[in-house]
Amino acid sequence: MDKQEFADLIFGDNPSKRPKWFSLLEDPIFKPRYNIPLNDQRQDAYHKLKKVTDAKIMSVLDFGSDPTNIFTAHEFMGQVDPSAGTKMTVQFNLFGGSVFALSTERHRWLFPKIDDLSVVGCFCLTELGYGNNAVKMETTFVYDEATKEFIVNTPTTKSQKYWITNSVNHANYALVFGQTIVKGKNEGVNAVLVRIRDDKMDAMPGVRIVDMGIKMGLNGVDNGALFFKDVRVPREYLMNRYSEVSEGGVFTSETQNIPSRFFKVTERLLSGRLCIASLCMGATRACLYIGIKYAMQRLGVGASGLSDTPIFDYQLQQNALLPLLARSVSLNIAHNRIKSIFAHPQGKEHEVLMMCCIDKCLVVWNLNAVAVTCRERSGGQGFLACNRFGEYLNLAHAGMTAEGDNRVLMIKVVKDYMGNVGAKKSGLPKMGMCPKNQLPKVANLVDLNVLLDLLKFREITLFKSLVATLDQRCKVEKANQFEVLQYEVSDNVQSLAQAYGERQALEFCLDQLHSTKNAETKKVFATIFTLFASDIVLRDLGFYLSHQVVSQDAAKAFINSLPTQVKALSAHTKDVIESLNVPVHAIYTPIVGDYVGYNQKPHFGEVVNAKL
Repeated sequence: MDKQEFADLIFGDNPSKRPKWFSLLEDPIFKPRYNIPLNDQRQDAYHKLKKVTDAKIMSVLDFGSDPTNIFTAHEFMGQVDPSAGTKMTVQFNLFGGSVFALSTERHRWLFPKIDDLSVVGCFCLTELGYGNNAVKMETTFVYDEATKEFIVNTPTTKSQKYWITNSVNHANYALVFGQTIVKGKNEGVNAVLVRIRDDKMDAMPGVRIVDMGIKMGLNGVDNGALFFKDVRVPREYLMNRYSEVSEGGVFTSETQNIPSRFFKVTERLLSGRLCIASLCMGATRACLYIGIKYAMQRLGVGASGLSDTPIFDYQLQQNALLPLLARSVSLNIAHNRIKSIFAHPQGKEHEVLMMCCIDKCLVVWNLNAVAVTCRERSGGQGFLACNRFGEYLNLAHAGMTAEGDNRVLMIKVVKDYMGNVGAKKSGLPKMGMCPKNQLPKVANLVDLNVLLDLLKFREITLFKSLVATLDQRCKVEKANQFEVLQYEVSDNVQSLAQAYGERQALEFCLDQLHSTKNAETKKVFATIFTLFASDIVLRDLGFYLSHQVVSQDAAKAFINSLPTQVKALSAHTKDVIESLNVPVHAIYTPIVGDYVGYNQKPHFGEVVNAKL
């Protein structure tokens, strides 16, 4: 295959940016250190982020001109340091991106300071008692007409701002969300800029910052809890793109509905989901590179009884790793397409939220599966911190609930899906096999068009079943829709969201297949996408058999085809993993290189002074 073409298509951005990142990551500051104190871990993550910002390789203003550049930065940082990447996503997306989206001319002084870290920000939305229901948060901004200031308070223990990245060590400003009280009336959630530290980095009067301490991973991220007691901020620090309070205390907003106002001011969570997905997609590629590269050089017992066979050659290893490689490449292609649609919706505005939500869910869960499997299939070496699987696994676990709990986002996907179909903004997928949208009992399922129709059939069936249940329970029996969704059909909702996301991903993959120019590259993509879709159908084979769209004979033949598909991909695996845009020189994992040489002398699990 054409490895350069493949790498460019996986990259999903202007290829000219890749050498700049590869060059930047040659700096020894990106060498990981493991057995160091908590505070040193945090400073290490900050200094890596500072090295990136000093290179002027990205800007918060990219959200206006080139959002994909922000996502590309996340993909690289997800590979080399998830802690630094997490600090970056808060600085440039949640804090900086929110300021960009919600500000007016009076806030523009912040942009260059965000870019060079002279202003380090944190994003104070989540409260101890209000995560998924943040619209009901307890933090208040009371406008004082006499002084033309907002008075910020977190009045209860539950209202403390919780899990606040950058807050313990590095932030000097916070974007704080709270209920805006003007002339005694609650005007809903808005955002104000609050200075939380002075020039000496001491907490400002009325601001209390509590260190949340050691976590199960990503300890380079300085998460804290923030309390505010009668903290006064100038009226001009209100983010006033959509809502304003005049000097005389008159509140105006272009959005009259308070819940809609909340979604306006928290819209950065949407791009945040793509940032989390990008961090995790980068980590997935690195994980696969490390795990498969090690398997290709680690020798196990062969037919002769000697250790002369790379463990990658074993069917056990290939069956574990290669379906995940196929799924990861396929989700990468879909992720690239969703990034592009986010940047340029062009008639797909009603689908962007669904796409960003499902992208995060599928990519993050996939990283979890990849990290666990690569760790296991690398044996004891996979358990060493310096071989990085644990770091990537912890990123996946952080990503599952960051910028929205994945399972809750799946509910959001289905609600929007039903809303779009109901409003005729979009329809159900069209099947190609026959006019009645019913698959024939074909003998051969290993065909991309058949596989796509199988995925469409599952999605359509799940959608119609859910709608029929809701109609019966809510329209006929007058049950409360919220209660039905939460207490009766939860599994149906989760399955439908997954079916939608996987069908959409396969369609994006087929679009890529049709536009790929090199014949050999096209053949490799076809092998990958077929295994991706086949693995999904295999997982759901009971569904297809129970709905009688697949015969037992076809199912048996299909199951028997999977080892052949895996074997077909194994022939191209080396080229594929070497085309995943992994900055190998910046990964610093002993098992990717000369792991025997690394173990000739003690390094105590560190790589700082090791030759790799």
